[in-house]
Amino acid sequence: MDTRLLNSFLTVLRIGGITAAAAELGFAQSTVTTHVQALERLAGTPLLDRHPGGVSPTRAGSLLAGHARQILDLQDRMLTELTAAAARPAGPVRLTCIGPLAQ
Repeated sequence: MDTRLLNSFLTVLRIGGITAAAAELGFAQSTVTTHVQALERLAGTPLLDRHPGGVSPTRAGSLLAGHARQILDLQDRMLTELTAAAARPAGPVRLTCIGPLAQ
């Protein structure tokens, strides 16, 4: 699953609207709508109740939101650990010395 879809979905829930979420994410409104629709196709059920004042999660949307937060948190931890591991020196170390200095 593309985590960008989950991030868009959680942003929509946090802000309460697709247009405002798109502005925050720097996406076109149609992109965020497409992300939500893709998740709804995957879930096989509506994830948002759309109303004039914005949106709210359906029961399935609330369930997805909990799992999406866990997935995105895990992704953040993974990337942090990988970055830290890549910054540490690793591998064999070879020392060379000129003959008289080795004594």
